[in-house]
Amino acid sequence: MKNKNRFLSLFTDEWQLKIAALVGAVFTWFFYDMISLEERYLTVPLEVSINETVAPLRSYPEAVKLTVRGRAEDIYLFSDEDFRAFADFSAHDVPGRYAVPISVQSLRSAELLNDIQIDTDPKFLDLAFDWKVTKQVEVTADLKGFPASGFEVAEVRVEPAFVEISAPESVAAPIETVSTIPIPIDGSRNSFSVLAEVAINDKTVSFTGDPIVRLYVTVSEVYIEKTFEPLPIELNHSLSGGTLSITPQTGSLSLSGRQLLMDGLSAADVSLKVDLPELVPGESVELPVVPSVPEGTTVLQQTPQTVTVTYNGEEN
Repeated sequence: MKNKNRFLSLFTDEWQLKIAALVGAVFTWFFYDMISLEERYLTVPLEVSINETVAPLRSYPEAVKLTVRGRAEDIYLFSDEDFRAFADFSAHDVPGRYAVPISVQSLRSAELLNDIQIDTDPKFLDLAFDWKVTKQVEVTADLKGFPASGFEVAEVRVEPAFVEISAPESVAAPIETVSTIPIPIDGSRNSFSVLAEVAINDKTVSFTGDPIVRLYVTVSEVYIEKTFEPLPIELNHSLSGGTLSITPQTGSLSLSGRQLLMDGLSAADVSLKVDLPELVPGESVELPVVPSVPEGTTVLQQTPQTVTVTYNGEEN
């Protein structure tokens, strides 16, 4: 009997201390197990499901960070491609602000997940929504740079001229135009056409169709006007004697032509001339003034049109 009591006393004497020791041992085992685990960080794409009647008022992350915790030999069996992350807003079909949990699906065997922990960052996705609308907006060309010297962009045509966008109602309301990506035209001398993507910086706005348009850019030479004055009026004659008087004695010419040509012209390259007929001494005649200009130029204005020439005859 004494032996039996002595055996029981092993468990009942100082039972508080023994329980505390047991708890401490269990805690120590768990603590050791926890610190012996390792962590690995993965980045996986985030798939977001949204009801067709609404649109988010801000962009959301395209990926989330996963913390995979477990034994090293387990967690390094996984890679980014082994997980998919989801946030499902499809049940919310009216404007408002909603938060849904981000769930993770593994593409690997479920048995491999038994001894690992997976956490997402962030754990929830919080978005505000407005009614989703579509509208037609005009496309403008974003041309960068300048054509070659003496050339200009005479016309830009976009086909199609309009594209359809989809966006939250409050975002879409002020949008009337969208532009193409920058199209360089530095040094251009010839007209051209090019396919260009239509772009918009606001990620809450999307295109309902293919955002590709064709630009037709007409590049032509620049034509300028230039006036030369005063120009002496030249008389073409074969008189052997006597004197001539002309009124007026000078004039002016205004020409139009290609800028590259006109920039190089001076007064020495143009002239006003009068061809003299047979003249009677003492007689005054009104004769036409004929301009002489380089090929490729057009006379816009000439003064005078006529001059009065008087032949005084030979001196005795």
